[in-house]
Amino acid sequence: MEITAKKDDKDLNPSSISHDYINITQDDKNTVNKLRDGYLLSDKNIKIGQNITKIKLKKAKLHKPCLSMS
Repeated sequence: MEITAKKDDKDLNPSSISHDYINITQDDKNTVNKLRDGYLLSDKNIKIGQNITKIKLKKAKLHKPCLSMS
């Protein structure tokens, strides 16, 4: 995926670009919900909308988030 931003802004960074161009959706059997994106914080918290989920990783285990991009 390639994103080209044509914006004359000194504060432009990869995080601000991703907030403008990436949509996150949660799809289950009966509903499809659009989620707001958040930041991966240094203490392993992921903020999605108003919910904060703590992720505990064991040594040598990988966590791969599943995101749908449209």
